[in-house]
Amino acid sequence: FILPSRSENFGISIAEALSFGLPVLTTTDTPWNIIEEQNAGFVFEFSEKNLLINLNKLMKLNNNELEIMSKNALKIIQKNFDKDKVFDDYINFYKKILI
Repeated sequence: FILPSRSENFGISIAEALSFGLPVLTTTDTPWNIIEEQNAGFVFEFSEKNLLINLNKLMKLNNNELEIMSKNALKIIQKNFDKDKVFDDYINFYKKILI
């Protein structure tokens, strides 16, 4: 999945792509540095040159490397955006501001 952006606030489409196990190419102007940190894709400075460089890097990966990235993409979603975790985070947030 590719989403180059100069000003993405979250990029729900990135989360959706990760939830399907897709490696992601995106830019540093998105809040998704975890993608590169967790080896689920590549995050780069916005430019046509950098997009091509990172697309070529992705295309050169073998099936095993792509499978690892795919599993890592799923782990990012499971760890950070599982509905139970999100609900717990909201409950804890409201407990802090209401108490």
